[in-house]
Amino acid sequence: MTVSENLNNSSSVNHILLDKNTSKDIPFSVIAVAACSILFFVMGRFYFADLFGIKRFLEIILFLLISTYTVTIFLAGKIRLNFNPLIILTSLLWVNSIVISMDYLRAADLSLTVVALIVISFVPMRSFYLGIKLVIGIATIFSVLAIIEWFILLAFPQLSSYAQLLQSENGLLVNFHPLMLLGLVTGEEYTLLGFQITRLKSFASEPSLLGIFFIIPASFSFILNEKFWSKCGLIIILFCLISLSGSVFLSLAFSIIYFILSRFVRQKILFFFLPIALLAVFLVVIITQGVESFLNINSTLVGYGDFLDKASSFNTRSEGIIIAFESLRSSPFGRAEALDLPAPLFFSAIIKGGYLGLLLLLIFYFKLSSVVHSYTLKKSNTISARIGVALFFGVLCNAIVFNDYAMLNFAGLVMLSYFYRLFSCF
Repeated sequence: MTVSENLNNSSSVNHILLDKNTSKDIPFSVIAVAACSILFFVMGRFYFADLFGIKRFLEIILFLLISTYTVTIFLAGKIRLNFNPLIILTSLLWVNSIVISMDYLRAADLSLTVVALIVISFVPMRSFYLGIKLVIGIATIFSVLAIIEWFILLAFPQLSSYAQLLQSENGLLVNFHPLMLLGLVTGEEYTLLGFQITRLKSFASEPSLLGIFFIIPASFSFILNEKFWSKCGLIIILFCLISLSGSVFLSLAFSIIYFILSRFVRQKILFFFLPIALLAVFLVVIITQGVESFLNINSTLVGYGDFLDKASSFNTRSEGIIIAFESLRSSPFGRAEALDLPAPLFFSAIIKGGYLGLLLLLIFYFKLSSVVHSYTLKKSNTISARIGVALFFGVLCNAIVFNDYAMLNFAGLVMLSYFYRLFSCF
């Protein structure tokens, strides 16, 4: 049985639908959740809208749509005041961005995030389902464009310079070229099997963000368990592989480990404790032996291809962890200065929200593990569903162990909210 059939027939879904939804509610709710899905590819570190200079314009229009819908359902008494740790965590990050860090631009983005999470949590289930399909559809389109670009650059590698985004100091685009409409490149080139390969990133600011912008939508496509959407997931994964992103390979490695172990270990235990255990091992190695042990592993990997050289990434992440450790003692309510270096997800929660932020994130993570466990008990024999869960786990595990990869920004929080509600249906 597919997810769409579950949404129509399963009594377990009925209890999370808004009370007495009428046909008049559906069009506006569809527009609101569609706005959230589009914002996912507009907000923050995804640059497609920047090519046309309409980023802020789109943000304002889409914010007005979702905020109007939120006010409408609030006045209609359709927002239930239940405990949602993700919305509370985002609200806490908003308060801290104003009171502690005084980063008002981030506060504005978090205001939009809070409203988007409310929409995702309370729209009728049919509208919510369409919102997920829209995320998958957009990610698939961008993936197809990137794959076309990959073949063009494979044949004409000298064109790669035309697909690099250059901006002036005031943020204006200074080098638009039609090739950019297919996606952006990093400027890095590798040799693989005798071919010169250009590193792709679609419209993400860096390849390490492909996990959140592409692998997570791919995981949704497999969870839907429908042939068309599963094919979309395969296209997205293909693009992620040819991007040669180290974070993609690491996320997929975690996904494979989870997929194998899920046959022998309870899902709730595996989903919650495996990333924490890996994080603990990573921290112990960094503290006791430094980054040298990882550099030795990196030296071995480089022998299989120069695209596997991640020495600078190891150094940057270890430095971010050291600064984050200092924040544990000196900033119990959150760090005033922004941390420009990457840090694991739980450390980022402390830096941005203090110990209370970490507590709320852990509560949400535990609840997420619980709904995943309930879902897999009912779908344990569905290979597509297991692949979908494993893909999502891989990205989340990578964020917990190494780098939050924007998981506490609009894109990450929206994906976590989508994933949590989807699994709460079962």
